[in-house]
Amino acid sequence: MTAQIVMSLIAGIAIGLFFGERCAILKPAGDAFIRIMQITVLPSIVIYIIVGIGSLKRSCARDVIIIGARVLLLFWVLGIFFVFAMQLAFPALHISSFFSTSEQNATKEIDVLDLFIPSRPFHPMAEGLVPGIVRFCLLVGFALIEENKNKQILDLLNLLQNAISSVTRYLMKIVPFGIFIVTANVAGTITIEHILELQVYFVSVVVLTLLLVFLVLPSMISWFSPFEYREIFSAVSKALILGFSTGLAFITIPLVVDGIWRLLGEHGAEADRTKSISQALVPIIFAFPNIGSFPPLLFILFTGWYYQDSLNAREQALLIFAGIPAVFGSSYLSVPFLLNLMHLPSDAFELYLSSHTIDIHFMAALETMSMFSFTAICVSLLSGSARIRIEKMLLSSSVIVAVFALIIISLNFGFSHLLANDYQGSRIIANMELATSRAELSEIIGASPLKSQINAKTYLNPEDVPSPGPGKPIEGDVLKRIKQRGVLRAGYNINSIPFAFINKQGSLIGYGVEMAYDLARFLNVSRLEFIPIGNTLLEPLNSGACDIIITSVMITPKWLEHVEFTNSYMTIQPVFVVRDYRKDEFLKLEDVRRMKNLRVAVLSGSGLLAIASDMLPNASIIEVNSYKDFFEGDVADAYFTTKEHGSFVALLYPFFDVAAFDPKGVYKILLGYPVAMGNETFLGSLNHWLELEEKSGELGEKYDYWILGKNAEKKEPRWSVISNVLRWVPAPNMAQSS
Repeated sequence: MTAQIVMSLIAGIAIGLFFGERCAILKPAGDAFIRIMQITVLPSIVIYIIVGIGSLKRSCARDVIIIGARVLLLFWVLGIFFVFAMQLAFPALHISSFFSTSEQNATKEIDVLDLFIPSRPFHPMAEGLVPGIVRFCLLVGFALIEENKNKQILDLLNLLQNAISSVTRYLMKIVPFGIFIVTANVAGTITIEHILELQVYFVSVVVLTLLLVFLVLPSMISWFSPFEYREIFSAVSKALILGFSTGLAFITIPLVVDGIWRLLGEHGAEADRTKSISQALVPIIFAFPNIGSFPPLLFILFTGWYYQDSLNAREQALLIFAGIPAVFGSSYLSVPFLLNLMHLPSDAFELYLSSHTIDIHFMAALETMSMFSFTAICVSLLSGSARIRIEKMLLSSSVIVAVFALIIISLNFGFSHLLANDYQGSRIIANMELATSRAELSEIIGASPLKSQINAKTYLNPEDVPSPGPGKPIEGDVLKRIKQRGVLRAGYNINSIPFAFINKQGSLIGYGVEMAYDLARFLNVSRLEFIPIGNTLLEPLNSGACDIIITSVMITPKWLEHVEFTNSYMTIQPVFVVRDYRKDEFLKLEDVRRMKNLRVAVLSGSGLLAIASDMLPNASIIEVNSYKDFFEGDVADAYFTTKEHGSFVALLYPFFDVAAFDPKGVYKILLGYPVAMGNETFLGSLNHWLELEEKSGELGEKYDYWILGKNAEKKEPRWSVISNVLRWVPAPNMAQSS
């Protein structure tokens, strides 16, 4: 089986590299394989725990349970410490993301009480809630301890376990095929960036395993027994090699028992008692979580880091209390359960599987060493041969802490350099462009004119704009003037990204710019002029310098007195943009209101000024002429803006992040396009145009691209032998990824 799995792994990688993205068609089959492998997991957990505890003899059960529980608790504490401290090796990646509508929804609360003590007894089994299942099985197991009348129940459960084992053996026959399918899909679709970041988890698991197997666990045995390092590895070496080579810890149980018996026998322990206790303890500890069971918890922490949604202190505490019971079962069950519990993407399980085919060998070796160490310590204490060596404990503990700290520092430094050039946010924005299927830019002042469907000119400086004359009144409806001159003049504010900004080609692009092209086409004009308006609004409209403002303008009572607005085309919410490390301070509005000497920057001329003053009466509101004044200078503690704008600029400045404060929805802001007063015909045409944009789906497409960032990053086709080497078929047309 081991040889078949290795060959399947190699073949899957080869097929993935050969066909590239075409291997994505294997994903449904891979998902089916994962589900099939989970069929026997829950029944096995139930029977292992009940039989393991219920089979104990009452005469020694009390001592075994008390000492075993204490040693197991020690193992859990150490395992949690090493696993959760290992996340310090993950480098700080400053990667912001586009606006996400999912973040607008309230976070689903986790009912911890129902997780451990469900009101419906069979609900945990139906829903796969492992903590509730474990609690139930422990109670049943203790109730069955050495009662003659219960022997038939235990015999029946043993028969059932044998039947489930038979089913598992049958299912194991498809494992090589499943590994091939999953590996081919991952190898064909994973990108270089994913590989680099996945190394962070894989290397962390391998290094942590080596540290625990060769230093921490042998040292723990020597703390509580007379055994020396050489003796310990001489006794466990066969089991360790078998576990590592096969990737299966349970088949090492006989060798672990034999090693314990031989190790203690050499030191004069009572052979029969030693062997009896070992035979009882090893299967029980195999059914219970040990240090070798905790790497899936490290993967959950890694997933939070990988998806830029790191778990906070409360979530990590929940992961500990729910994670220990969850790892009673196979990682095929525990990892999906914990991903769902922590509200992390379920697709991360495929990343786990792709690395698990290799790191399972290290995890099996760790689990084998954990079983051996636990049993050796317990048997030493129960047989009377234990000898607690305080001096050695203190010395080796100091060495372990020093080595572990050095490992974390080294890995963090190495990972940081490995991923140093992996930030893509500003590059993605710089490469965004107008969809050529809708419109094309043609002329920028100082650039060569380009042929396009609409002849457009962008004025970058207000002084370059031909003036209609100071104070010249508007005569007639704007729509009539647009038709007469054949030019639509659209005002824009360069500070209102993603509604208007300059890309790396020097072109004016953005949500509002693309809308202006569509409006010009709707009005059947052949020329479009973009007029910079700065932070002003009334003067450009009233003077006729521009016909409409196409960047984000909030519909407020103040503006309604001076201009007319179209129907709202977008609803937005205010947020704070702050330094990454201060994000948690700004997540609750009541906490922000209590801050002393708080300085909040707001864009000058924005409708958010009034909202900020009303919302934060004790804060100093600082007007800035550009968002750059906040990000590139120390003018304020937070930048008060909209989530759509804040998410976008945070991509340009990755050391900042958006804090969408609670309660959400208190302040809802409507955006509309303003025009000068007294232009009912023009206003009616604009509302009709917006209605057509919405019904045709164009409004949604622009929102997806400019606000949500969908298809913003152009993804090159994955390299494959069939396309890039043999050139038998062209590279597939890749959908761009957000």
